[in-house]
Amino acid sequence: MNKRWWPEMKVAPVMALLVVLVGCMLATYQPALAQDTNETQSDQDVLLQQLNDPELTDATFTLRLLHLTNDELKDLTNDWLRITREKVKQAADTNVALATTSGPAAEQLREKLDRQIRTRNRLLRKMQLILNEWSAKGASDEAVAAYRRYAQAVLRSEFRATDLRSLLKFARGWIFSKDGGLRVLSWIGWLVASL
Repeated sequence: MNKRWWPEMKVAPVMALLVVLVGCMLATYQPALAQDTNETQSDQDVLLQQLNDPELTDATFTLRLLHLTNDELKDLTNDWLRITREKVKQAADTNVALATTSGPAAEQLREKLDRQIRTRNRLLRKMQLILNEWSAKGASDEAVAAYRRYAQAVLRSEFRATDLRSLLKFARGWIFSKDGGLRVLSWIGWLVASL
């Protein structure tokens, strides 16, 4: 074998070959990055659909949040806020319509408002669970506090704006719901039994 071939070989063709190889690698790498981004987005959408299941218990909901990172929890909080805001708007629109309606139509609106408030409250409770997990994974107190203030402000404002009959209807429903009064009653029962 001739050991003198290397010095005689031209450097330009070798460099051109390397440039072509690196270009091919980058060309195949870019679509892979785009595919990972699309998969991440679709994963976020799937997670949002799973978490939006009304039958999901708080414990299961919290377990589904465990694997999420700080950034993913921030994104999820913003997605959840968007969904919650839509429900808040629907309840506010129903409340506005109720203020100018009377008779049987008002009762139908009260039924609708009751369902909307229950849905909204369920979403706000789940948002609190997301905020708890996000806070535990390093979110700043200021970032979390802003979302908590929004939830509190919504509840206070809606309480002031809702008519007395609608509030009584909601309170009666809360007392007999498994997520409301019956849950508090079971906690009291466990406390008494423990003592």
